[in-house]
Amino acid sequence: LNFNFLNQIDSILFSFLPKLEQLHLDNNKIYKLENDVFENQISLNSLFLSHNKIKFLNNFVLRNLHNL
Repeated sequence: LNFNFLNQIDSILFSFLPKLEQLHLDNNKIYKLENDVFENQISLNSLFLSHNKIKFLNNFVLRNLHNL
């Protein structure tokens, strides 16, 4: 999903992908991540968020991502 001019990510978007291992969200325009956006991504081991507009990342956003 990189280079898609995304500015927001809804938590429902990934909720049905619990086996997702890599997520490339880099080079978008994301400015905010909701606290539960990665809640069900227990298999996620790589998350790419560089080159976005995120200024602050709450600790709760990454709380369930133990494999990162």
